[in-house]
Amino acid sequence: MTRSSPKIIVYVAIFVSKNIMEKFTTLNKEHQDNNELISKMDFYKDEIRILKNRLTDVSKEIQKEKDLKELERLQNQLEIQENNANNIAHSIRNEEKIIDKLLTKGQTNDSETRSEQHKKELDLVQSFEKNIKEVRKAIKDLTSR
Repeated sequence: MTRSSPKIIVYVAIFVSKNIMEKFTTLNKEHQDNNELISKMDFYKDEIRILKNRLTDVSKEIQKEKDLKELERLQNQLEIQENNANNIAHSIRNEEKIIDKLLTKGQTNDSETRSEQHKKELDLVQSFEKNIKEVRKAIKDLTSR
């Protein structure tokens, strides 16, 4: 059995320590992102409630068949987006629980899987935001007729 050089051991220790710190930094960043995403989804859920109320108010004034169909479509879209917002927020909260446990226990062995999941959640939020923006515009168009 050969003896390792102290320099090699130090280099390995520094590399391992740096790698662990990078993983903790990544997990901490994802933890912060998740808190922001949860707040963002709560905001959107409030906005959806406001938009639903707006459609309810406008529905009393709509007479044209075409506009009534658009109203119904938008009401359905808001239901779908509300469901999406709840599902996304639930997914983020579940992921946040896992990250919190990893950080509390000082574990980084699962950080790559967490990063992949985090990217999926970011994509879901981005897609949701695109959809809600389109619904918001359609509601604005309908209410301005």
